[in-house]
Amino acid sequence: SASANRPCVRPMLHQHARAEYWRCAAPLLRVTPASMVVAGRRALAVRGLPQAPRRSVTTSAFKAWYCQRLRTDPKKEEVLAQIVRVDQAGEYGAQQIYRGQLEALKGTPCEPLIQHMADQEQEHLDAFNKQQRMRKVRPSFLQPLWHVGAYGLGYATGALGKEAAMACTVAVETVIAQHYDSQIRELYAEGVGDKELRELISKCRDEEMEHHDIGIMEDAEKAPAYPLLSLAIRTISRAAIEVAKRV
Repeated sequence: SASANRPCVRPMLHQHARAEYWRCAAPLLRVTPASMVVAGRRALAVRGLPQAPRRSVTTSAFKAWYCQRLRTDPKKEEVLAQIVRVDQAGEYGAQQIYRGQLEALKGTPCEPLIQHMADQEQEHLDAFNKQQRMRKVRPSFLQPLWHVGAYGLGYATGALGKEAAMACTVAVETVIAQHYDSQIRELYAEGVGDKELRELISKCRDEEMEHHDIGIMEDAEKAPAYPLLSLAIRTISRAAIEVAKRV
């Protein structure tokens, strides 16, 4: 009769062990580095083993790092890096073209107009330089080539006269505006980029189209051999964009 009143010890022990097991294993059903740390601490507590001291600052830093990793897709990051790299190279080249034209057309009536477009290109370049630093994107390895080649193109067309300089502007800005349009579509389609980058590219595209329209109004189509000159410059611009994406 005494044994009948005694509690059943073994089932209670088994029940306690199961409860402790699930308490430790439950976080692993949704495995993350943070849940593994929690499960490990609980397992050590069940076994009576010493635990590492808790450090709230380190835990907070780890959570912030892990959340950032969850939001980062290597493929999308590479797309963004390519966009920033090629756009920075393109704006650098455009700035050099206008520098060459200003040198060739110094003191002419069209100098203030070219200076206006050059100032806008400098704003674009400064903005993409900022994006490059912020996103830790390397510049194009061919930056010295863009420096010399774009300046030479600007000076050569400027030396041929105002109409040739404007023909160069129309051809380059046509390609650049199309390029920016394709980037905006890509950013929305891939779901990458932030509002700031999309707005920057949209602003640059609109101002490039403004330069295109200025060139048309300033008799670009009256340049010598305009169709051939325009085709050659557009081909060079498209090739430069493709190379800058990869190098």
